[in-house]
Amino acid sequence: MVAFVYVVIVYGIGIFTPAIIAMLAFASETDFMAREMKAAQGAALVDLFLILGFIAAILLVEKLGRIRLQVIGFWGMARGLGLLAASGLLPSGSRGEIGLVLAEFLVFNLMINAGPNATTFLL
Repeated sequence: MVAFVYVVIVYGIGIFTPAIIAMLAFASETDFMAREMKAAQGAALVDLFLILGFIAAILLVEKLGRIRLQVIGFWGMARGLGLLAASGLLPSGSRGEIGLVLAEFLVFNLMINAGPNATTFLL
């Protein structure tokens, strides 16, 4: 069951990252191609945290252990999703909402690759 929920969350966030960024950060952009290019650039910036997560996993896996690193990663992912939930309490389109959504993507991507994504193949 945990694996199913994990996969749904990972693919749901991963596939829709550019669309969510375009909708929140660049909704006022009238040119479709310009909005999509900015959204793709934003998604690429967010994806840098995936790489940082892999680097963190490589550096920490022997110190913390595989299972502990997975647990820390799952807790970090939950905190990232908590930020996403908290963004719903703010006015739609506000800087605070956009900032929390961006923070969610960064924390989630960092922690998923620092924990369960990278360590799955090491167990």
